Amino acid sequence: MHPAATPQCPDRQALLASQERTRPFQDPKVKQGEKGDTGDRGPAGPSCPDGYSLQPPADDPDALVCRRDVAPDPEPGNGNNPQAAALAPTRRQYP
Repeated sequence: MHPAATPQCPDRQALLASQERTRPFQDPKVKQGEKGDTGDRGPAGPSCPDGYSLQPPADDPDALVCRRDVAPDPEPGNGNNPQAAALAPTRRQYP
């Protein structure tokens, strides 16, 4: 339990007063108006190009990415493939 939540805490009143100051001001004499009509539905979000579909990547199920429909499933791995991290031996040649 948070110490400010206990009634014995001397700083409880100070904490509550600081929370009151952070709330937006609303005049108690002014009544809130009626709720308006719902607006038109907006356009759909971004979509994938033809031949692609939204799919969750294997390493992040909370994400969606556009992936080719005919692409093979990615091979399992941990991303530590040494071939992917190495540069071609002929990339730089020093005299």
